[in-house]
Amino acid sequence: LHHPFSIDIFEDYIYGVTYANNIVFRVNKFGKGPMENLTTGINHATDIVLYHRYKQPESEFHGPVCTCPNGHTLDNGICVVSSPTLSPPSPPAGTCNLQCRNGGSCFLNAHKQPKCRCQPNYRGERCEVDQCRDHCHNGGTCAASSTGYPTCRCPVGFTGPTCNQRTCMDYCLNKGICSVSQGNQPTCSCPPGFLGDKCQYSQCEGYCINEGTCMQTSDGTRQCVCPPKFTGRTCEVDKCLYCGNGRCLHSGAHRRGEVTCNCTNGRVQASCYTCSDFCVNGLCSSNPRTQLPECQCHSGWAGHRCNAVDTSKEPSVKSGTGSASIVIPLLMLLLLILLLAGAILWYKKRTH
Repeated sequence: LHHPFSIDIFEDYIYGVTYANNIVFRVNKFGKGPMENLTTGINHATDIVLYHRYKQPESEFHGPVCTCPNGHTLDNGICVVSSPTLSPPSPPAGTCNLQCRNGGSCFLNAHKQPKCRCQPNYRGERCEVDQCRDHCHNGGTCAASSTGYPTCRCPVGFTGPTCNQRTCMDYCLNKGICSVSQGNQPTCSCPPGFLGDKCQYSQCEGYCINEGTCMQTSDGTRQCVCPPKFTGRTCEVDKCLYCGNGRCLHSGAHRRGEVTCNCTNGRVQASCYTCSDFCVNGLCSSNPRTQLPECQCHSGWAGHRCNAVDTSKEPSVKSGTGSASIVIPLLMLLLLILLLAGAILWYKKRTH
């Protein structure tokens, strides 16, 4: 991650925006899988706050609940600048005769209306509602929230906003066996012939090369999990090719580990090429996960750098050329016959 500037957390993921390039990303907080780039046409993103119906649900008594940007807190439905001290702001002078319950205090809002500022565990017009009462199920531990809606810390084996769902329920596919770690994360043990974190892929043969593992989805789509040294749709590209005139560095035993490049400019990086000089006959983009340039070739070109002629289209061209070479002479012969027949008829009419 390139200098995370702001982050927010929800369920199993950490969301953030980076200081460099302003990339909005998502990464599993338990280290599962790579970082995902969520940036879609956002320019100069400097803060991130998540909205979800389980994170900012509608309050039973107050309607929608606001979520505030960093540096602000919610005070009676309004986002205000956070106070540098922990002491609550003193209420404005005036008449405040509202009877607040459960330790709540009365104050006048900006419209001089009396309101209750409730203790963390309570909400409601007069702080009469205990947030945590009967909120969490299956032994979950309740924690009050300043947004007016509590959160639950679930015991191992349960999940959901109120711990009302079993962690393993419908998680593993194709008769995989589910188990739960101490971090309450489900893990699948797949039966023979199936792969994936949820056993969602079936094994396939003859598609991936260079010892890549072939996985097939239920709709027949195939994809490859490549060894660290290779990439591409079928693991056909040796990552050392990205080093160009630089030196290819291998990690791990037998030169089969991850590959980096020692480039001629002195830097050690994933690729010595950039998008300005990589794709010969195509459009280039940078893969946010691998940091490698990727090409989308123009028509008639192929290869990971679009520098090879696409031979897959040659048979159709040859077929068209062959058909043309047969049809044209036949048309010429037919035209010659018609001209000859016309000349004969003209000659006979003239002699009569």
